[in-house]
Amino acid sequence: MSRLAGVVLLGLLACSGPTAAPVPRERTVLCLGDSITSGQAVERPYPDTLKNLLGHSWRVINAGVWGETSTQIRDRWSSSLVGWQIGVVVLLAGTNDLQAQNRTAEEIALNLQAIYDEALSEGMRVVPVTVLPFRGWRAWTSSIELQRTKLNAWILEYCSLTGVECVDAASQMDDGTGALRPEFDGGDHLHPSQAGTDRLAELVRSAFPD
Repeated sequence: MSRLAGVVLLGLLACSGPTAAPVPRERTVLCLGDSITSGQAVERPYPDTLKNLLGHSWRVINAGVWGETSTQIRDRWSSSLVGWQIGVVVLLAGTNDLQAQNRTAEEIALNLQAIYDEALSEGMRVVPVTVLPFRGWRAWTSSIELQRTKLNAWILEYCSLTGVECVDAASQMDDGTGALRPEFDGGDHLHPSQAGTDRLAELVRSAFPD
C-alpha cells in the first residue's frame, strides 16, 4: 500500500464508525501537499480547520507529506487513485521543487497538470492553490522567486482556461515583497503560522458552495 493510500485509509477510518453517517463522494475532500498541508509547524493543519468550516456533512482527509516535491506527490497520487471515493482534490504543491531543487515553473506545471487532469477525468472537482511566498527562507533567491511567480501565473491561467475555481492564496498572504505577511509567518519564512494556516483554510473554503 502506498503512503497516499495509507493516509486516505486512515482518514476514512477516522471519519467512519458504527454510528457514523455515510458521507457521499462529492463531499469527500482530499488535501494533497507537503508540510504546509500536513501542518508540521502548527498545532492545527489547514485541512482540520477546513473540515470545521465546511461542517459535519463533509469529510476532509489530510494527505500532506513533509518534504515532498510535486513529482513525489504526483507519483503517490497516480499509484493510489483507483478505488478511492474522492469528490474534491485540493492541491498545494511546488514549494519544495523550488526551494530544494531549483526546478523550473514549467517542470512543476507538468506534474500539477497531470494531477489536475487525471482528477477531472475521474469526475472529481479540483481546487488548485497557488504557491505561497517564502522570501526570507534560507534557500530563497530572486531567480527562485521568478519561477514561483511564473508557476502561479500558470496555475491561474489553467483555471481560467478550464473553468476550474482557483484559490489564489499566494496573493492574499503576500506582504507585497514576495514574503509572507508578518502575521502569517511561522518564523522560518516558509511555513505559515497558525494564523496563516487558518487563513489558508478560509481561502480554500471560499472555493466550496455554501
